[in-house]
Order: sequence, then C-alpha cells, then structure tokens
Amino acid sequence: MCSSDLTIEGTVLRGAKFGVFFDIGAENDVLGPNQFLDKPSEAYKAGDKVMLKIVKMEGDRITVSTDLEGKAPSMDGLKIGAEVTGVVATINPAFGIFFKIGAPRDALCRTKQLSKPIGEYEKGQEVTGLKISGINKEKGQIEVTTRRMASAVKSGDKLEGTVASVAAFGVFFDAGLSNDVLAPIAFLSKAQIGR
Repeated sequence: MCSSDLTIEGTVLRGAKFGVFFDIGAENDVLGPNQFLDKPSEAYKAGDKVMLKIVKMEGDRITVSTDLEGKAPSMDGLKIGAEVTGVVATINPAFGIFFKIGAPRDALCRTKQLSKPIGEYEKGQEVTGLKISGINKEKGQIEVTTRRMASAVKSGDKLEGTVASVAAFGVFFDAGLSNDVLAPIAFLSKAQIGR
C-alpha cells in the first residue's frame, strides 16, 4: 500500500452508494469514498471538474479525496451526549436515517429515535440538535438521536410515557428519551401488566 499527497484534477464519472468515481486519466476509474468527500455524493454531477488528492494506491486501485486540506474525518473527539448537526445521507424505512456528521461513516438515527415521522425527512436536508447516543470505535459505527438523552434527566423529574415492554422485574416505558426507562416492580403503583 502506498499513499501520496499528489493533487490532480479529475472528472466526475458517476456516483455510487459508497462514493463517487472519477476519471484522472489512469487506466482505471478512481474512487472517492463517501468519508473522503467534502459534500454528499449526489452533489457531484457527471462531467464536473474537481481537484482531488490521492489518498491511497494499492496496485491499480487508487483512492482519492476532495478534502484537499487533509481534514479527513475521524471519530476522535466524539462523545456520547455531544450535540451535532447532520445532513440526511440515506433514508431506510426499515432502519432509520443515516446522517453525515463529519465522521468517517454516516451515523444512524433509528426510526424510533426520530422526532418526527421518517417520511418528513429528505435526502440532503440539514438537521440540527442531533445527539450522539452510541459509539463503537472498533466497528466505526455511530448512532444519534433527536430525542433528549436519558442522562439529562435528574432524580425527581416527572416523566410521562407509554409502555414499551414488560419484564419479570418491571416495566419499560417510552418516555420520549433516547432510551426506554425502567420502573421496577417495587415502584409500580398498580399490578404489573401481563403477569
């Protein structure tokens, strides 16, 4: 594997789910993966001329970046509870929405964690007030929520919720937070549902 700081002009050929292919005059097309693009892949139009930096060369495979200043995204500095702004990258009704938040991979906001119905979001839409609810550095995965973090609730706060699930030891409620809250059997005011 070889990397380079070479900057070269390329022509946008086509977008893909995972990035954009460019023609730089090499034998094969080169790929700019989503994490190395300075804007969403659909913002690149076929035929556009773009300055590219070669990030990696492995045999005849070349990886490029449109981030010429080398501000490649990383997970460093991301913390649970931190507020970020995201741009809708992918909408998947089965899972939720993937947001570009400046990290190496898009962050997932599960459908249940959205503050409004999934159909009200559009690709390319900017969403403020997202909170990081999960980080898995080994897998490079980040989850975000539009809901209030459970850690923001203080002892004595009153919450209203709907029953999410019933367990042998108590009831979990959806109280509009990033996680369901547990009311142990000892704290329930009436007989446990479903027992």
